[in-house]
Amino acid sequence: ELNVKKIVTLSPHAYHVMKNEYPRFGSSIEVKHYTQLLRDLIRDQRIDVSRGLKARVTYHDSCFLGRYNGEYDAPREILQMIPGIELVEKLRANDETKNTPVILLTARSFAISQELQETLGVEECLSKPFSPKELLKSIQDILHEKLVALKG
Repeated sequence: ELNVKKIVTLSPHAYHVMKNEYPRFGSSIEVKHYTQLLRDLIRDQRIDVSRGLKARVTYHDSCFLGRYNGEYDAPREILQMIPGIELVEKLRANDETKNTPVILLTARSFAISQELQETLGVEECLSKPFSPKELLKSIQDILHEKLVALKG
């Protein structure tokens, strides 16, 4: 009735549902995640990113965008098209960043086990809700430990 041909979603979850679940109910609407649209607009020079941005960036894939829908490229292609962006894929694999402390902030309401923390290679894990003071204390503690280790 509305003759909708295309939908752009912001949420990876909405993308997943619209792309994979709605066709079961007869929907033939083309579904794009906003990163796919942005990539296409930048590639077609309809959005200008030539001013660039000097930054070192790592991108964490959303499960629903990457693992469940196979879209790993669009977000990275956007970052690679912006002059000055250095995309760092594996923090621990790079000699310059392998000793960078990592604090995992998670929406999980349960604590991450020490074993999983070590497997992930993170120094600290904070689950929501946490206070800014708690985060700051974790940062200070980790930096203090790194400084003590450097001094020998």
